[in-house]
Amino acid sequence: MIDLKLIRMVLDRKGEELDSAKDNLTEAYVFLDRLEQEDYGDEEEQENFEADLKDILNELQIDVDNCEE
Repeated sequence: MIDLKLIRMVLDRKGEELDSAKDNLTEAYVFLDRLEQEDYGDEEEQENFEADLKDILNELQIDVDNCEE
């Protein structure tokens, strides 16, 4: 017989991971939109947006270098 409590725990954990990934994805879109629209004050803010976007992409395990090929 399968352990239903264990399955529930695993599914709950996966749901939390997906919620976190969705939050990161939403945040990545915000930074991407701001960069595409050039909605930043100066070059330093642009660099910060780019760095934040790269950090989020790393958390999502998206390799930007492979996207450029």
